[in-house]
Amino acid sequence: MAGTVFKQCRYKGCQRSPRCKHPWWLSFSKHGKRHRMKADDFAKKPVPMKAEAAEIWLPKFITEIREGRDPTRPPDLFPENGITTVGDLVPVYLERHCS
Repeated sequence: MAGTVFKQCRYKGCQRSPRCKHPWWLSFSKHGKRHRMKADDFAKKPVPMKAEAAEIWLPKFITEIREGRDPTRPPDLFPENGITTVGDLVPVYLERHCS
């Protein structure tokens, strides 16, 4: 895996300190396209340590990208039915829950 974990700090002293309050970022390149995302957003919880970001969340981030999913987009709730709007959902809901 060739991904990296880093912080985007403006000040060198802050960037070198593991205790700075800026979030950790996950980065991975595939076919010349760089994918980056805050570790906190990907994990859906605060990730305070670089070791946790590198050992747990970076491999999961890379797997998502390699499998063709975009981790920056929320997952589709009903991809199998092609439901994209509330108008599409209402008939399915009525059929499943009101019949």
